[in-house]
Amino acid sequence: MASTDLLAAYLLNFSFSAAYILSYPAVQAASPSLVIVLMIGNSGAEGLLRGDLAHVFDDDVVLGPRIEDLVKGGLVTVEGGYYRLTSKGTVLIRFFVLMRYLLSLPRGRG
Repeated sequence: MASTDLLAAYLLNFSFSAAYILSYPAVQAASPSLVIVLMIGNSGAEGLLRGDLAHVFDDDVVLGPRIEDLVKGGLVTVEGGYYRLTSKGTVLIRFFVLMRYLLSLPRGRG
């Protein structure tokens, strides 16, 4: 197998892996954006008031389960009431920063 074939196979594998990693959270956990769209879509022609959405997204629904997932996954630890990244979490963050850089996305937004 030529080195270019090996490189192409590696690049394809990396691309599929990156696509899977980037899309997995949307499938694994409830996405607040998708829940909002579904609620607005189910509200009918009259639409939905902002206040009707607020009660759905409290800390117990959105923040709590996500933090639990991060701790269970070994990405974050809790020390003295503070959340800290583990080395595994740092690697993941650096990967996403690199992907965003390669996609020319702005830092800290969207």
